[in-house]
Amino acid sequence: MNSIFSKRGSKLSFSSDDWTVTVFDKQRRFKTSFPLMLRLSYTTRMHTRSLHWRKDIDGNPCVYTPAAAVNNRGLFPSQDIPRALSTWTAKISVPVNDDSCVFCTGDEEPSVYKEGDLKTFYFHTKLVLPMSTFALAVGSWEARPLTCEAVAVRFIGPKKVIDDNFALVNQYIQASLDAANELIGPYPLSRCDIVVVHRSFSGLGLASPNLMFLSPSIFSGDTSLLMKISHEVSHGWFGIMIGSLDWTEAWISEGFATFMEEVIHDGAMVHLGVDADMDLAVLRSLIRYESLVEEVGNTSQDLQLLRPLEGNDLRANDRSYVKNGINPMAGMTQAHYIKGYFLLHYLLELCGDRKQFFDLLKNYITTYFGQLVSSTHFIDMFFSKFCQITDISKAKLIRTWLHSPGIPQELEVLGILDVRRNDPYREVSEAYREIYDAIHKRRDKKRNFELGLDRLRYSEQVSLLLNLLIKMESIPSFVLKQIKQLYHQKISSHPELGHKWAEIVVKNKFRSEYSQVSHFLRSHQSMGVFLYGELLLSKNKTLKMMFQELVEDLKDEMDDNSKSVIRDLL
Repeated sequence: MNSIFSKRGSKLSFSSDDWTVTVFDKQRRFKTSFPLMLRLSYTTRMHTRSLHWRKDIDGNPCVYTPAAAVNNRGLFPSQDIPRALSTWTAKISVPVNDDSCVFCTGDEEPSVYKEGDLKTFYFHTKLVLPMSTFALAVGSWEARPLTCEAVAVRFIGPKKVIDDNFALVNQYIQASLDAANELIGPYPLSRCDIVVVHRSFSGLGLASPNLMFLSPSIFSGDTSLLMKISHEVSHGWFGIMIGSLDWTEAWISEGFATFMEEVIHDGAMVHLGVDADMDLAVLRSLIRYESLVEEVGNTSQDLQLLRPLEGNDLRANDRSYVKNGINPMAGMTQAHYIKGYFLLHYLLELCGDRKQFFDLLKNYITTYFGQLVSSTHFIDMFFSKFCQITDISKAKLIRTWLHSPGIPQELEVLGILDVRRNDPYREVSEAYREIYDAIHKRRDKKRNFELGLDRLRYSEQVSLLLNLLIKMESIPSFVLKQIKQLYHQKISSHPELGHKWAEIVVKNKFRSEYSQVSHFLRSHQSMGVFLYGELLLSKNKTLKMMFQELVEDLKDEMDDNSKSVIRDLL
């Protein structure tokens, strides 16, 4: 950053630390004489966490803002508390002879004009939002309009990705917007550019005003992954038009979006002619529950809290800062997503009426549209509407769900986790029992072993089966070969299943699948960070060499937060 700040021809000084830039004028002793507007000139470093410079699958250079934790960006010198709201304008230029296009948060399509040797894109927004919602992407990409009503949507990315997935996305986006409209109202923004970014992107998706980033992992072949798009659609209301007063209360956006993604996705599939299956919804909830149990057992208690500050500001040396704002682990935990999801299901089951609950959601959106809220805003509205039918006090609910680590007892008895009379779950249990018997009761016939059951039909079933297999002490290679033959297609087309299969391969040292583990870690970088720890702990020379090769090969493209976590593993 330049050391000189201009003020009517004079100079201002500044100092900086991990959290703030402080601007001061040694000649001015009173606040009233300090200027109300400053112009700051600075340069973003090439290797800042604010921007990722990569080459796309076509070999063309591209750059985009990553899904980084708050206060880890260098794109703006003003990136502090959510209450610091503003509008903005942006002029972004590329060489005039370059075929790159610029995509950015902004109310309308940009004005494009020539300035000497530069082609300049001018964006602006009248939305008053935290600067953390600003995003941009620049690349030599295909930009193809989708046939959506009411919202102008484009599907953007490397040509092959767009060609391969355009028809599916074109159908799904409209169906998703229609389903959302039926539940909570029309999409709150007039346009949305959907950009498929680099494989090193640290999440499966990121929603910003008028701009959505998707990981290429979503387009691995399993249509159930489209639910992740509905998650980002949900952020149009929860996270963008209704934001959080305190960034540590991320469940206000992520918990709501995780709750809404499922109902919007099921509604979208109905629009596309596929009936919703409540048995599969129960399996998905069970998968989330098992993920939450694992996370609670492997993360610090402060990262399990939905409201860690209990409504208070976090201050040190008379300055506010964001708890875990520069902790890379905080951006990889799922408690806010999953625990928030179950809290909303708990409230839904308390009120006992789906229509009334979604009417409350619509009233919440109308009441706080364009505002920042705390966790208690929605809970206050809930108890105001349903005070006569709830057996739990508001104080106890806040203490149990928001201010306490771990898993609330009420969560474990939710109807959404009831697998009794659930045929798909019964089929998972039967498949697991057959594998268990093959390992423990048929040792004398193991070489002639062959799985006799039909394949599990749904990826949710395979996910639960793999969870059970991960917990087994060991699985012989002859059984793993059979499992691989049966479920190869589902595992290869769904990265979450791919991650679980890779865990099983590493744990059981299934050598014939080592190359698939390496391929997975290269192709789905947002999902495999903790798998590096399994490679190190394996005490296997080949797997440790794989670790070293991957770290070296991906050092110039892996996300900074991922690299930080892997360095900690070392």
